[in-house]
Amino acid sequence: MARHVIRSGTTWFLPTFISNDFDKMLAAIDHVAGCVGPVEGGATIGGIHLEGPFLNPKYGAQRPETNIEPEPKFVRQLIKRCGKNLRLVTIAPERRGAIEAIQAFRAAGATVAIGHSDAAEAEYRAGRAAGITHATHLFNAMPPRLWPTRATYGGTKVVGVEELILADDGVSADILCDATAAHVHPSLLKVALKCKGIEKLSLITDAMMAAGLPDGEFKMVDGQSVFKNPQEDVARLANGALCGSVMSMCGALRNFIKHTGTSPEQALTMVSEAPARVAGIFDHKGSIAAGKDADLVLLDPNLDVQSVMIGGRVSYENA
Repeated sequence: MARHVIRSGTTWFLPTFISNDFDKMLAAIDHVAGCVGPVEGGATIGGIHLEGPFLNPKYGAQRPETNIEPEPKFVRQLIKRCGKNLRLVTIAPERRGAIEAIQAFRAAGATVAIGHSDAAEAEYRAGRAAGITHATHLFNAMPPRLWPTRATYGGTKVVGVEELILADDGVSADILCDATAAHVHPSLLKVALKCKGIEKLSLITDAMMAAGLPDGEFKMVDGQSVFKNPQEDVARLANGALCGSVMSMCGALRNFIKHTGTSPEQALTMVSEAPARVAGIFDHKGSIAAGKDADLVLLDPNLDVQSVMIGGRVSYENA
């Protein structure tokens, strides 16, 4: 199941920019919502994931000023505009008003995830109590708030959001696994798998607009340039910072198997059943069972797509 993300653009400082950027986000929602539904011979969009705009501005590839406080008026607009298509919302629970926003998104039927966050334990617990049940791209954009120094280090490891997520059986997570393990070290991939298991750990691509295009420089909607370089399946900003990936879901599957030694049979659950459960569509997607949509992908021994069946009909075959 592909991961469909709307990256939002709003700002703290200038009201005119807030209005303009938020309008762009609403327009993007309208565009995605217009694509939801049966597509003749094509796949369907499982729903909308709002990865923002209520993130911690210190973390992530987006411009810091594009992250705003979750004021009720913004939350209401997003819920109304997405309607029944809203499936997942990523939010930093330390933001002012985040708890009320989490409750509102949950009441609207969305799964709420923690991400782009350095929440302290009390803030994490408050977010969980309000309705957070998932974590977005575990081990990325979620450092401990206070890194220890020589003066403050007391001989014990600082506990941050990542450790709280790993120890919490009530929270599922998704994770990025690129070819060179630039996003997450192989040892941490294995830790995540041991803590969450294949049922609660989803593989994602976090693929940007340069995915599937030739190597080079591309301009994102927020004005930043993103670069696709040879020998990598990640996307980078001009300063070399990571900005998602350019890999396919098959690529993520191959990478995870290579880095962790997980069997294909196990890893396949992480790109089918696990994400379908997070998105709230497991009643008709994510596994082979009577009464479910017959959307199937057949892979060859190299884990490349051999054929695709949509609604019980073959729509693609690799000649």
